[in-house]
Amino acid sequence: MAKTPWIQLANGLRIPILFENSALMAIDKPAEWILAPNSWTQTQRNLSLAIQSSIKSREYWARTRNIKYLRFVHRLDAEVTGIVLFARNPTPLAKYSELFVKRDVEKRYLAVVEGVAKKDEWTSRAPIAPHPMRKGKMKVDGKTGKPAETFFRVLERDEENSRTLIEAMPHTGRTHQLRVHLAHAKLPIIGDPLYGKRDSKDEVPRTPKSGLIKKRGHVQWPEMRVALRAVSLRFDDPYGRKGTVIEAPTEEFLQKFFRSDRSDKSDKSDRSDKRS
Repeated sequence: MAKTPWIQLANGLRIPILFENSALMAIDKPAEWILAPNSWTQTQRNLSLAIQSSIKSREYWARTRNIKYLRFVHRLDAEVTGIVLFARNPTPLAKYSELFVKRDVEKRYLAVVEGVAKKDEWTSRAPIAPHPMRKGKMKVDGKTGKPAETFFRVLERDEENSRTLIEAMPHTGRTHQLRVHLAHAKLPIIGDPLYGKRDSKDEVPRTPKSGLIKKRGHVQWPEMRVALRAVSLRFDDPYGRKGTVIEAPTEEFLQKFFRSDRSDKSDKSDRSDKRS
């Protein structure tokens, strides 16, 4: 039986599969979905629970792969899109989890930030701790914070629109690490509801608990609203494959957060040239 290149949830959402072998599957996590234990039922956007439900229902994607077990190895914030690894049975789950604990995985993200970065590259080692006044938010704290380290490199500057495309490579894995470090550098990520310039709970419209957006009778999937995407993982596979590299597509992300204004202007210019 032919295998589909996606996981399909009960609500119809198709999640692209970026990589798979007998022990591992990498997916492209959509925005607004939470990676939480499948026993956590406080939201209908629990991706782990939704995948387990799909497996139990013997959906075609799972049936053709004979998948009965799939658990996430690491997490991404709900707002963040991109690569997440899932183990196909408990033994590789422990092995792949150990890679992250030992920091043997090279992680690469793309972020589009507000403001034009002055440096071409830098490393932030600002320690991170929970915010004392706002539950679920983190802050830089030199006294109680845990060590955190991120390397940043500027890929492109857009001075006209005052924004910068940045490559981020975290060495540690603290909660909200990239978002906190960039905000601390006065370069908050576009669309970030916690660490953006306006720092408003209403800055990013919330998605319904179902994970679906209904508009004029049509159903749309949650769109990317925070300009942060996990685009690459590199590691030595504990089962023998050296230098494994998994990558996620970036064109839609770049078009939405970094190239859209210039594309609009280019289109208008082209139309103007044709009229003349």
